[in-house]
Amino acid sequence: MKNSKTILFALLLSISTFSIAGYGENHFKKKIENHIMYPHLNNEQKVNAKVHVEFTVSPEGEIIIDKINSTNKEINDYVITKLHEFKVEKGNEVIGKSFKYNFSFVVE
Repeated sequence: MKNSKTILFALLLSISTFSIAGYGENHFKKKIENHIMYPHLNNEQKVNAKVHVEFTVSPEGEIIIDKINSTNKEINDYVITKLHEFKVEKGNEVIGKSFKYNFSFVVE
């Protein structure tokens, strides 16, 4: 999509986990990064927003959001929806672990 404005997405200002990182976690983090991009909002308005989310991967591989804060409700809802779409395969080392993400959605 080409607009007069370039959409830049600075995903993950910081990523931290509550546990020691391993290969499986690095792969998981990259999948999350690739899954959550700047959203196409219904009102077509381009907004800047920051989102802080903490979640745990359940034994069934689902993402359970423990805490989420955002500067924009629509982007907050978008991040929730995208995380709930994400499914982790059983046996992955991230099962049962908790993560913290800070996303920054920027329009320039």
